[in-house]
Amino acid sequence: MNQIEFQSLLERYNNGKCSSEELALLENWYNSFGEKNKINSISEDDFILYQKLIWKNVNGKLNLMPNQQQHKRLTLWAQYSIAASLFLIISFGIYYSIKWKSSNTEMQMAKSDVKVKDDLPPASNKAELVLSNGKVISLENADPGLVATEGDVRVEKSGESIISYKQGNSDATVNNNATAYNTIRTPNGGKWPAIELPDGTKVILDAGSSITFPVSFSKERKVNITGQAYFSVIHNSKKPFLVSVQGITIEDLGTEFNVNAYNDDLSVKTTLTEGAVKVSLGNQHSNIKPGQQVLASNNKLITKEVDIEEVIAWKKGLFQFNHTAIDVVMRQISRWYDVDIVFKENVANLTFTGNISRNLKLSRSLEMLSVTGLVFKMEGKRIVVSN
Repeated sequence: MNQIEFQSLLERYNNGKCSSEELALLENWYNSFGEKNKINSISEDDFILYQKLIWKNVNGKLNLMPNQQQHKRLTLWAQYSIAASLFLIISFGIYYSIKWKSSNTEMQMAKSDVKVKDDLPPASNKAELVLSNGKVISLENADPGLVATEGDVRVEKSGESIISYKQGNSDATVNNNATAYNTIRTPNGGKWPAIELPDGTKVILDAGSSITFPVSFSKERKVNITGQAYFSVIHNSKKPFLVSVQGITIEDLGTEFNVNAYNDDLSVKTTLTEGAVKVSLGNQHSNIKPGQQVLASNNKLITKEVDIEEVIAWKKGLFQFNHTAIDVVMRQISRWYDVDIVFKENVANLTFTGNISRNLKLSRSLEMLSVTGLVFKMEGKRIVVSN
């Protein structure tokens, strides 16, 4: 399918004139782009326009009937059409790219939904190491090699972003470092992709997050976190690995898992990707399986099934949203780009579905979000959001 045919088909789709065969053609057209170089026939600007058109069509169909009756009354055609719409929004969100140019007036309207003065880059590798004596070391500026020592424990940096703790073997290490704690913390607008703890457990830190841990795991393996972290734990049945956060304890039973515990969120979420964990809150306990998540909120533990790919998209360089409330979306944007968000109107009922690369500058991410009909005005490190 060439550019002209694709644009024509998109316009027919937007006007509600696509047959079921044409809807299938759109899906087949997407599926034909198995090789990355083929998808480059769509520019970033065209993607934003197409996404806006599709989103408007979805909203139009959903607004045809009261909310409480939508799922019951949708015809098969409407369900298929909406599903195809969301399919396109989500799929193209991963792959927007390079070559066409457009002077389309709707494109100009789409781009005007984001008012830009000074653009901001995405989060980069940026973190501080706080030693047991209070000394603070900038990890992104540290040279590869030895960064610090705590007794016989060496803190080393490999390449640009791997921080590892090398445990000494002497008795002095055990005695001197049993109560020595280090903290690695990322600011908003920062991240750290590779921390190897003294036992070999690997940790990834998202923006605005921290982990505090003993430099020697001789007595216990217990860490404290804030924000969001992903753990790949080295299992030891005689010495369980424990994560403590906001009064909750997560015990590894041979595991990879994600913990989301930002202070401005309503709950602490523990999501299991591999193995098993036990989550405890007071006298409540929940053992979960891969694909399950425990929400700790209002002194209760709630277990549910989740989409793992959506939960861990952040560590793969994506924002991934599925009917996510705009205020939740913007909290993630705030942390990643280190900006403040100001809402001029109530947007509690608005949601967003789609994928956005975390490697984009702020203005491009906001253009993707403008498919919701919101207008974003960038004022330095502040974003004003209005309808």
